[in-house]
Amino acid sequence: MNTPFTENERREFLDQYFIDLQRAEELDHTLVTAPPKRGSKLMEELDALQSRLSAARQEYRQSVPVLPLSRCPYTMEVVYYSLDPYGLDGLWWDNQVPIRPVEVLPSTFFTLNGALRFGGAIEKTPFPVRPGPEVPYVVPEVLSAAGIKAVVSTTAVGDHTAYPIFYFVEDWASAMEPMNIWGANYWSYLDRDGTLRHNEYGGVPIEDDSYLEESEGDTADGGEEAEYTVDFELKKWVEQGKLLWIAPGDGAFNLRAEVSGCPYLDMPGSRVFSVIRDGERYDDVEMI
Repeated sequence: MNTPFTENERREFLDQYFIDLQRAEELDHTLVTAPPKRGSKLMEELDALQSRLSAARQEYRQSVPVLPLSRCPYTMEVVYYSLDPYGLDGLWWDNQVPIRPVEVLPSTFFTLNGALRFGGAIEKTPFPVRPGPEVPYVVPEVLSAAGIKAVVSTTAVGDHTAYPIFYFVEDWASAMEPMNIWGANYWSYLDRDGTLRHNEYGGVPIEDDSYLEESEGDTADGGEEAEYTVDFELKKWVEQGKLLWIAPGDGAFNLRAEVSGCPYLDMPGSRVFSVIRDGERYDDVEMI
């Protein structure tokens, strides 16, 4: 059962978690050179810390909010998805080991991308955060497929403004390998047979194929991982009926299809993907 934490509860939790994590890392480093007698006591302390950290991650998974973020254009149901809305220092945003609950999603859900415009100080984290560029975008290779539509909306993450971009598929015959899920280093979805399809390592940067690794997970078609591009010119996708939008602040999540009044067109902000490390922003070479 999901019981969302409050902002204060989350802050107290993370403060203690990061203290324990730092101590565990220090112990792990010290044990490399510690003498056997001292090493035994340090190992006991490290084992206790690791157990506490594991329990804490499970607690976070059960406490991260599950929020209404979008609406499926095929089933018309409101889509709820987990998200830490209080800041980028939440474990949900850990790109390498994101702590998230199992999502309960419409059968039409395909994947989730996102963008985030910075609106305040960047949070310090001991892990990399990949929130995307500052303005919404689409992936033409996916969105141009028959039976696939995307929906962009707006939500707050701390002092920042985030833009979830959900992709939905009407005909699973059109399904292909998706992109990494927003903020994570993997993709996953339930196919029409209810089988979990996933790729543990995610996509390969278009600019640099030296990162190419053989995946231990499944691919959508059993073949090689796909390469994708991004498109920030959203007007044509709205005109084609492929991209729908929800107005910022619309608690009813009404789907809009018209170009007129769309706030997501020609938005100001960086088109460069970001990676956050220890409170600093860098260009993200891994892209999507």
